[in-house]
Amino acid sequence: MDDRKKQIIAFISLLIVILIFSIGYFIWNLIFNYGTLEIKGITPFSVSTEKKDILCEEIPCTIKLNPGSYILNLKKEGFLDEKLSVSIKRWQTESEIIHFSEIPKISFSQSYPVKNIKSYILEIDSSSGKQILIDSADKFKRPLFFFDDKIESPLILSGKNHVLLIEQAKQKRAYFLDLNEKSRTKIDNIFPENIIGATLSENGRYLVFSTKDSDNYIIWDKDFGIRKCSLKIIEVIFDWNADNKLFLLTSKNPIDNITTGTGKYLAEYDPEKDLLIPVYYFANFPETPTEIVSTSNMKAIYVKTKDAYYLISM
Repeated sequence: MDDRKKQIIAFISLLIVILIFSIGYFIWNLIFNYGTLEIKGITPFSVSTEKKDILCEEIPCTIKLNPGSYILNLKKEGFLDEKLSVSIKRWQTESEIIHFSEIPKISFSQSYPVKNIKSYILEIDSSSGKQILIDSADKFKRPLFFFDDKIESPLILSGKNHVLLIEQAKQKRAYFLDLNEKSRTKIDNIFPENIIGATLSENGRYLVFSTKDSDNYIIWDKDFGIRKCSLKIIEVIFDWNADNKLFLLTSKNPIDNITTGTGKYLAEYDPEKDLLIPVYYFANFPETPTEIVSTSNMKAIYVKTKDAYYLISM
């Protein structure tokens, strides 16, 4: 057999090996190399991967995927899109539960809730001569805390069961007061001067505020101190929700800070992760909001404008 025939036979043999390997690899991936994802949720909904779209009509929705990490896009008519991060292992079943949130709807409201946050003041106790913290609505002026040294120019910020007391002059002391535990913690006063629009979260852990020199809002974290956050000072109206995150309305896209039309963006800010998540864009928002109040179940947001009240249902 001459060299030419040997080369042809070798080439054909190589092609046959490659073909057999390819078929074997295809069969391996198709039949053996997969894991199972089970998604439980109210059907119907669709699941999109990089390679295919799956319509889920049964519970659970069972999907076979090759091993690896995936970010899946889930859609359901009338509801906000969801993303699901999963890690699939060979021959194992991963179970996930998905809860779709209804697309927020805005309507007129005949009422507007009063925020149930008490206010507090410092006064001099007539009997002891010490400075005391009292509930401003308490006609009996019962002391909640005593202070031996007078706190000058106090900034008093209240949450649901906590008070943050910041001295803005002289010693610049600061105290974190727990009204339930009747305890006080002296903290380092690292707060800048001329704090603007400071609001304490319900659990007292976070304080969001700005200054005249800052482009971004500033977060005080009870556990980690002060840090600049990714939330820019734009046309923003916000309120802490019961989950200690900020619901906010803004005319600018929270991601790129660009105004789009006359609508308003509803977004949520997570101070723990310093993460701003757009929730929904209202293309035709009725009026310019001046204040918002989140309900305790976080299923609705009341919006106050100059001339009317609105309700955003979620």
